[in-house]
Amino acid sequence: MKRWDCIRSVYSGIKIPCLLLTFIMTVALFVATITFGDYRYYTYSRDTFQKAGLENSYYVTHFGSNKPTNEELIQEIQDAKKAPGVETVLYKFSTNPFIIDGVGWGCSMMSEDLCEAFPPGIYRGTLFGSTGVSSEGALEMIDASGSFSDVPLGKPFEIPCSDTAAITAVLVGRIRYPYFTLDFGSAGDVTAADFISEFPTFLVKDTPETRELLRSVSDAPFNPDPNYFVVFSQDASQEEINAYLNESKQEHYILSYQELMDSTNKQIQQNLRTFLPLPVFLLFLTMVSLFSISVIIIYQKASENAIWYLCGCSRARGMRTIFFCIGILGVIAAVINAVFIVIYPILGDNGILVLNRFYVDGWNLLFILGYLLITLLIVFATSLLLQRRTSPLELLRRLDQ
Repeated sequence: MKRWDCIRSVYSGIKIPCLLLTFIMTVALFVATITFGDYRYYTYSRDTFQKAGLENSYYVTHFGSNKPTNEELIQEIQDAKKAPGVETVLYKFSTNPFIIDGVGWGCSMMSEDLCEAFPPGIYRGTLFGSTGVSSEGALEMIDASGSFSDVPLGKPFEIPCSDTAAITAVLVGRIRYPYFTLDFGSAGDVTAADFISEFPTFLVKDTPETRELLRSVSDAPFNPDPNYFVVFSQDASQEEINAYLNESKQEHYILSYQELMDSTNKQIQQNLRTFLPLPVFLLFLTMVSLFSISVIIIYQKASENAIWYLCGCSRARGMRTIFFCIGILGVIAAVINAVFIVIYPILGDNGILVLNRFYVDGWNLLFILGYLLITLLIVFATSLLLQRRTSPLELLRRLDQ
């Protein structure tokens, strides 16, 4: 009880400044957290491509007005697969067979090679089986939309595909909001971030079995994304690579993996130079303010600290009380922002707060923790510097002189 009386006496007369500083720290950390989440989005997309093993690949896109038909594009992909030195071609199809709550829904179809290079960011469940169809004949799906959040994994259920037809599906995995999936629709001088889509969808495996199952319930066409990656084998000669590039450049815009990474790193550095100064300034301002209010509290409460000392409160306990009263301001700001990071997927999934190109993972919480540790270090160092070598009575005498 006496300790709480001491804590209340610390805040007496300075409640408003403390509340104002807590608000400023919370807002400053929130701005920094948003900026860090934006930075993590771009580094996440860069890391995704670095892990894909596409160092010997080229991204093939079409010129603005030179758009092939679906049949021509499919034939173009098949021809690229047969080119000397080519190991594989990474492409993606999509189709729109489902009707959910009266609205048409599509799905992205991922080939085996695409799943190996860019495995979906599943947080619950597993990837598809070998055929993409379960042993019971159900279409295996990964939910990247939140539409079937109430459907248990592994339990078959039906999805309407028309007024008279439905398909039996089974969820094998889920992707959390914001539902990052692949998109090969961007062209030109693209960066890794342009291949990450935040559009809600479903993922299915692209196999003859899944296509046959989808055709049996829907006449929706299978549409290829207009662009694709051509991956050369490690033992492909430079002559084979140059032969393909020289022929393809007549009708395509081709971007190498290294060019893609260079433009991605350039964009990350540009974003840091553009958006980093403001949150850094705000965080620095809060730390200076925290140091200032720490000094003010220690000096302003010196007489009360001396009374505690005379009443039997040790110098160490008095220092801990001051440290707690000031440090709790930073703790409150950190906890509020940490809670925001934890519940953001829920907020975004329900449309309460949607932030474009914002990535949340454990690094965001580590960033907040780092800020909290720095603020506590400032408070501890200030308290130790001003009170370590002097008793509360000696500090009071110095201030009175």
